Amino acid sequence: MKPVQPQQVLEELNACLAGVNPSSTSTTKYDRFRKWIAELLGATPEHTYVTTVSGATKNLGVRFQQTAPPDGYWHLGVAVTREEDDAARIIKGAKAIVAPSGARLLESLVVCVKPDNGAPSIKALVEAEDGHFAGPFKQAFPLVKVERPSPVEAGEAPPELPVLRSPEDVLSDAEVAELAGIIGADREWVDDVRWSLRDKKAIVFYGPPGTGKTFIARKLAEKLQPNEARRAFVQFHPSYGYEEFFEGYRPVPSGSGLALQKQSGPLRRLVELAEEAEDQPVVLVLDEMNRGNLPKVFGELYFLLEYRDESVSLMYSPDEQFRLPPNFFIIGAMNTADRSIVLLDQALRRRFFFVPLFPGEPPVRDLLRRYLEKNVPAMEWVARLLDRANEKLGDRNLAIGPSHFMRKDLNEEVLARIWKYAILPTLEDLFFGEPRRVADFALERLIEEVRGTGA
Repeated sequence: MKPVQPQQVLEELNACLAGVNPSSTSTTKYDRFRKWIAELLGATPEHTYVTTVSGATKNLGVRFQQTAPPDGYWHLGVAVTREEDDAARIIKGAKAIVAPSGARLLESLVVCVKPDNGAPSIKALVEAEDGHFAGPFKQAFPLVKVERPSPVEAGEAPPELPVLRSPEDVLSDAEVAELAGIIGADREWVDDVRWSLRDKKAIVFYGPPGTGKTFIARKLAEKLQPNEARRAFVQFHPSYGYEEFFEGYRPVPSGSGLALQKQSGPLRRLVELAEEAEDQPVVLVLDEMNRGNLPKVFGELYFLLEYRDESVSLMYSPDEQFRLPPNFFIIGAMNTADRSIVLLDQALRRRFFFVPLFPGEPPVRDLLRRYLEKNVPAMEWVARLLDRANEKLGDRNLAIGPSHFMRKDLNEEVLARIWKYAILPTLEDLFFGEPRRVADFALERLIEEVRGTGA
């Protein structure tokens, strides 16, 4: 005879999670659920921990490590997710942290799905063979599978967990020196960037195209947080809004049609990770910030960028108080060529430190010359040609960046093609209807000017 799921257990599960917003990052909302499932499976509530998971299963172990279990590890953990599709990934991630005695971070993990609209369900118990909860779990949930991790071989080390860092120690002196070498900047300039990041926790690199804004932002993020699961990269565009960036309703398959489901965006998911491990930084890189409607994208989060100790009520979760934790960092990049940066309101400027990247100023100045001297010395004169072109442009916001020419295969043929297909089209657009002005930037003419003057 086929086993039947006890109706009373399902009703109690639904009652414990009724009204719980699975998007919330607070763990106290699960107090009733935690006590209920602990009693149901024979665990003690003080040895049971419940956490929200939004698909970021690479950090599942961190969530249980960052709290203070009474005797070194949790007996019973519960991972709650809103997405049905996340359950399989969580089960797989749980097998890396649930292990036999002596090597475990927690003994057993229950995987629960709690959609925004719909009844909660238990998807699995992940437990090693020597665990204590499989028996009562199968009695309460006879239709749900118990998943077993692979046994840990004798002498094998337990799974390695991410190294934790303090957000107050953003970038050590050694890391500053390493980063300076990677991006080709002076140590003093990188030290200023470090101070800006520590002080404001939100900085923006701005300048014309080709000056390395995105490259530096990404390398800085990697140095700040080597664990890629605790970083995110987002590129803004005109149709990008609050619903994509933070939280909003999305159509999802439902039966034979579609239903709207509230889903978290990259900022909300990163904040959840930050709150689970407040002594380890998370980093959000925002590229092409000036292409987005920033007040529309940030919404009420504008306030939190300046007041990290405060909380706000959210547009789509009005019953929740949301804050930006101190270990959450934003690194942005803005293009000055289209002048949109001058339209930024003072409210945004007050919430970020702005770091300029222009060809005639450090750290971009002489960057191309140093690169070519090291990698393609025969083409070192291209740095002088670029300086001459930017001098004729006469506007630092429209200057031509060096990254176009920072390639080890650079020769005169490659240079001609870059100039024809990347530089001249931009200049023709800039000087539309002024063919004589564009002619001033013909490659042959610039080469003659540079070689003729010996500049």
